Parts: sequence; C-alpha cells; structure tokens
Amino acid sequence: MILINLAVFFFLPYCLGALVVAAASIKNPNSFNPWEKAALSFPLGLGLLAMTMYLLDLSSIPVTLTNIGLAVLAYDAGLLVYLHLNKALKRPTLSFSKPSFDLDWQEWALFILITLKSSFIFFSALVKPMIDVDAFIFYSIVAKALYFKHTAFSLYGSQLFMHKTPLPFFAQGWVLIGLQTANDNWLKIISPLLLLSLLIIFYNILRRSQSRKLSLFFTFLLSSLPFIVYHATTAYADVPQTFYFTASALYLGRFLKDFSERPPERDYAPLLISFIFAAITIWAKNAGLMLAGANILALLLFLFLEKRQLSAKDIRNVALAFVLLLVLVMPLIVPRMNFFVGMVRGVAGHQDPNTLAVVKNAAQIPLVEKTRTISQIFVNKLFFYGDWQLAWALLVISLLFFYRQALAVPQRYLLGILVLATMTVFVQFESSGTFVWLLDGTLLDRLIMNEVPLALFVSAQAIIPGLTALNVLTGASGKIKSLSAPSR
Repeated sequence: MILINLAVFFFLPYCLGALVVAAASIKNPNSFNPWEKAALSFPLGLGLLAMTMYLLDLSSIPVTLTNIGLAVLAYDAGLLVYLHLNKALKRPTLSFSKPSFDLDWQEWALFILITLKSSFIFFSALVKPMIDVDAFIFYSIVAKALYFKHTAFSLYGSQLFMHKTPLPFFAQGWVLIGLQTANDNWLKIISPLLLLSLLIIFYNILRRSQSRKLSLFFTFLLSSLPFIVYHATTAYADVPQTFYFTASALYLGRFLKDFSERPPERDYAPLLISFIFAAITIWAKNAGLMLAGANILALLLFLFLEKRQLSAKDIRNVALAFVLLLVLVMPLIVPRMNFFVGMVRGVAGHQDPNTLAVVKNAAQIPLVEKTRTISQIFVNKLFFYGDWQLAWALLVISLLFFYRQALAVPQRYLLGILVLATMTVFVQFESSGTFVWLLDGTLLDRLIMNEVPLALFVSAQAIIPGLTALNVLTGASGKIKSLSAPSR
C-alpha cells in the first residue's frame, strides 16, 4: 500500500509538471534534455498543486485527495488538449539519453561522491524524527489539519496566511494527503527531492557551456555545502525557496544567453519556466517577493539595453511571460495586499504602530549601527565559518582574477541578481524585528542560503572559462618561446 501512496504522492504533481514543461517548450521540444525535464517536472507540479489546494480551501471546498486529484486531472486534460491542438502531443516515453561510461577516474569519483551525498540526505531526512520547533509550530500542525479536517482556513483563519505564505503549509499537507499518513517523518521528503532536482538542473545548465569534469566538480561543491545539506533534512521552508529562486535565476540566465547568441532561433521556454518558478518563489516565503523582483529587474534592464534587437514577436512573448506570472501570483497578492503594503512601508522606514510596538527595541537602534553590525556578522559567517566552505571565497576570486568572464553576458545579469538578492538580507534585518535574531546567529545563514547556489554558479561561469583561457595563453606563450629559442 505504501508503494501505491508513494506513486500517488510523486506522480500526480510530476505528470502535471511534465505537461507544463511540454506546453512551455511547444515551439522547441528540445529546449530541455530528458534529465532536465525529469528534474523540472516534480517541483513545477508541486508548486502548482499547492496553489490549487490553497484555492480549494479558500473556496470552502474540502481539501481531500479526491478533490485535489480532480482539479489536477482537469489541468492535465486542458494541457493535453492544448498540446493536441498544436500537434505536439506525442506518445509518452521514459527514454533518457544513454549514460556515458567514458568518464575518467576523477569524473567517476565526483559522480559517486554526489550520489553518496544525495543518498545520505534522503536517508537522514527520513530516519530522524521531527525536531525542528519552528517547522512543527508553523507548518506541520497546519499540514495535519489539512489531512484530518481537510481545511486550514476554517481552523486557523485567514490571519495565518497574512504573515506566512501558503506554499509550505499546503506542500506539506500534500505529503500527508498523498501518502495517506500522519507520520511526521515524511514531511521532510520535499527538501531532498528539491535539492536533487537542483543538482540536476545546476549540472545540466553548467554543462551546456563548460566541460563535464568541471561541471561535476562545481555540482559536487553545491551538494556538499554543510548548511544546505543540514536544512535539506528538515521541514523548514528555506530549501524550497532556495530551489525555486535559484532555478528561476538560472533559466533566466540561460534565456538571456541564448537571446544574445542566437537571434533567429530565440527560445522562450526557459523564460516561461523561469517566470513560473519566480511565481512559486513568491508563494514559498515572504522574502520571495523581493527575490523574484530581482530576477524581473534583471530581465527589464536587459530588454532596455537590447531594445533595438526586440521584434514585435519578442515583445509579445515577453508580455506572455509577465501575464503568466501575474496570473499565478494574483490569488496570493490580492488578499494580502495590506501585508505587502506594510512590508514596503517597513523597508521605507515608516512602520505602523502595531509593528513598532513589536520591534520597539530594534527600531531604536540607529541605521548606521545596524548596517555595521550586519556587515561584520555577514563577513564572519560567509568567510570564517564552515557553513559555506569555499563558495563565497570562489566568488571573490572570480571577481578579482576573472572579472572579464564574470562581467560577460549573461553573467553580469546573474551577478546583478545576486547583488540585489543579497541586499534583501540587509533590508530584512534593517526594516523589521528580525534584527534581534541576527545577533544569536539563528537566521542569517537561512536567509543567505537563497543566494549561495547562484553565487557558486556565477563563480563557475567565470572561473572555468578563465582557467581555460589562461591555459591556452600559457600554452601559446610556451610554444612561441620554444620557436624563438636559438637552435644548437
């Protein structure tokens, strides 16, 4: 029975996500290779399924397996009709590209290490009990309400979702409903699945322009970051937000690169997938609004600088991506408009009386002192603790020694996203009551985790071509020197 429940839990969102990927890449079926499609399908389907559960509960429809299944099947039917009308409906296959066995011993070692690390994360997540207090208080209780009472709004009221975004509640609720169990251990299955998907996506996008060995090496670095590994075994919402933000940024970077290099063959599938992930990022945590905004600002800047190359077709396709983003976030933004207005007021320094009463002590700290304290702890945490190993040091090295590659297109835009996203950490600490949690070290790493995979990717895209160019120059100079040496 557990195998059937596992199949329902995994394949219901997976099939929905697979059809969304197929619909997004209808103009170019080869936009994503089979491994990418497999890695994209479950996260996409999970995000859309959680949105559906939220809308069902908001409409006072019981959040049961039957109702969820009927809603998802309706989506699937609509997507199948769309694919059929566009003559893109093909017989489903599970064929993947044949695995290559021509790896050298270093590549095999990296692949085995990544596999062992991923296996350990799954094992650790499913074996250890639920010990994360915040996850238990905020998320798992609501997930159990969805499982037992088939509602969250009726029990907790809409105020719960005024301060916490709904994705973690309903995604964990889907775990219990899909598996038909109240076992807390299964709530932690989401983060390992998303981290595994991130590793596959990270490697495949990096592999499009870099060597296999170095792509595996940087993927191994990502898989071995201690703080991400630890949080992938918990039921917090930080790994989901890290995944959706990073995937959105990486596919936006891929779109910008292809846009510049292949004008006649522009592929908009990565942009559509990027914007869907950006929408889910907003649903994942409150900070997702600022993170998704960084991606959107980078795209708008790129389009402004490249406006001479834009055709009417390009404008129409970009507008379609924005419409899709708005459609996906409207059910969340509209009911919480007052909350988001409060966020903007907080960033601007105009707190309402209720918020000031809560953060009175933090609000009295001068802004300059706050910024100095945040910067000191920020540098210590990033460079002198073991949470991130060499990830941030590699970024500094890439900017110092390989700045030409780091500032090429699309790396300059990814770097801009990284800077803006990192600035959101300062904004959150300086404009709300979270400053008190900075001092005891419980929150900074969780907030900065969103940017670490992107920092590692930017470093890889700068360092790998830089080292390759350096080797070529060294080899060429050596050859010139040997040719100019006097013969004996």
